Amino acid sequence: MQFVATHQRAFSGNNISVQVNAGSNESIQSVEVDLDGSTLDSQDCEPGTESYTRDFSDVGSASPGEDHTVVVKATDQNGTPHSATMRWTDTN
Repeated sequence: MQFVATHQRAFSGNNISVQVNAGSNESIQSVEVDLDGSTLDSQDCEPGTESYTRDFSDVGSASPGEDHTVVVKATDQNGTPHSATMRWTDTN
């Protein structure tokens, strides 16, 4: 699995973009996206799904010095879990 996640501070909270791409001979069975311990999305995918993309606007909170963690979890067609973590601290 290949994971791509980006974040940008929004007027209120953060804008987060997540993409998961299955590797060769893989497909995505399910995806879960968590921000600071809260689930933003949890989805079972159609059989044979090769990619997942989702944008989240104005999610969570944001203030100078606040730490954040996004965890993206994907399960492949064999039930094997894969994950990626992105962490950052808000600036002004």
